[in-house]
Amino acid sequence: MVQNTKYIRDDFIIRLREDVHLIKEVYDPFHTNDYLEGKTAPVFFGSAINNFGVQELLDTFTEIAPSPAIREQVKELLIHLKTS
Repeated sequence: MVQNTKYIRDDFIIRLREDVHLIKEVYDPFHTNDYLEGKTAPVFFGSAINNFGVQELLDTFTEIAPSPAIREQVKELLIHLKTS
C-alpha cells in the first residue's frame, strides 16, 4: 500500500488505510467484461481543479474503453458503394 511514509502524517496514513479497506469491502473487483457489457461502471476519485487523479482516469479509460464502432450510416454507405 503506502511504501514511503516518511513525509506523510500518521493520521493521513491511518485514514488512507481505512478508506482503502472500506473500498475493498464494499465494492466488487472490477472486471472489464462486465464494464463492456454495461453491467458495471468504474468509480474514480479525484479533482480536475487540483489535477489529482486525472491522469489515472484517462489512462484507465483508454485501456478499458471499447474501440469506436462503425456508425450505421457509414456502414450503409460502404455497402451502397460496393454494390454500385
